Amino acid sequence: MMTNKQLGLEDIFAMRDLLGHKAHSEFGALHPDYRSGKEHNEWNKAHRAMPVTLYTRSDHGLAGLVQAFHKDRMTVIGLNERPKVYRNENGAQRSAKEHEIDFCANVLVDLDFEEKKPSTKKVKDAKPILEEICTYYQDLGLVRPKQAFSGAGYHLLSAIPRVSTERYSDLSSRIKKFTDDLRSDITADLGRHEMKLDNVHDLRRMLKIYGTAKPKLGAVSYMMDLPFREEDPVFIEHLLSLVVPETRFEKIGNGIRPLPVLNINEQLPSWFEVLLGSDTRVRSLWSGRGKANGDLSPSGYDYSLVHALIRRGHKDVDDLATILASRPDGSFQTRNKGEDYIRRTIANALVK
Repeated sequence: MMTNKQLGLEDIFAMRDLLGHKAHSEFGALHPDYRSGKEHNEWNKAHRAMPVTLYTRSDHGLAGLVQAFHKDRMTVIGLNERPKVYRNENGAQRSAKEHEIDFCANVLVDLDFEEKKPSTKKVKDAKPILEEICTYYQDLGLVRPKQAFSGAGYHLLSAIPRVSTERYSDLSSRIKKFTDDLRSDITADLGRHEMKLDNVHDLRRMLKIYGTAKPKLGAVSYMMDLPFREEDPVFIEHLLSLVVPETRFEKIGNGIRPLPVLNINEQLPSWFEVLLGSDTRVRSLWSGRGKANGDLSPSGYDYSLVHALIRRGHKDVDDLATILASRPDGSFQTRNKGEDYIRRTIANALVK
């Protein structure tokens, strides 16, 4: 296993080609000491910990960005290409949003160990599960996914011909359904190896660049297969054959707009588990404690928790929905409230 002092230039050069990017690749450099939330902006700026977002259209450009940032930051790239360079109101380059992705060309399965720094033996002993997953793909008539060691687990990448997100607006839900089905099939093996299958179905997903390491933690990630792109048209057919929740709509003035499909995951987001251990206010609200006035009902605590998380910079709707659905004393668990309740609670918190 490579150490975090080595930089795998060959993997970096192959990264864009492997993902099939023709337009812009979004590059990110994430500092390990970054503190989320607007209240920490000044601290982050003073300690040069703010995330960096840049765009490139060449393999050599990507390698240059990695070499400039990899020693102090985790370097990441968008799974799917971006149609253009996105900028904020100040003109600085910013991350693309989910609805700004025009095409989906890759499907990622992210297999992680429960512990952040698994031993070499544990990594080696878990390799048979990779073969089981590949067999699952082949049983469906799909091409074997490309395998990579991520530093804390494994990535399995499938290339597909470019699919328009305008034509198929529910691709993210279909990829999540595929991952959920796979997870159900290998649940016992995941438990035996103390691993988890993360939900990485969002089309704007960023993944660690192969040939680099996460500062202070991981080993260098690397491709385990030859890094050439092999597109699988059957994978698209399979995704489109899956049964997913129908899109629902709400009235807006004289028209309608689609309601977001909530992807409620089985496990709490890893960042939230960290926050529960470090943030007293969030921990109290999660436990249904700490409010001296206002709405002290389960739904009142649900709202206050989501509002607190949004103020700390956490706005991913799927993550917030998962947290609300998992809160032991929340209205979803204790009062049989449905997804409309969760969607409404998050929407109200976002606009306040």
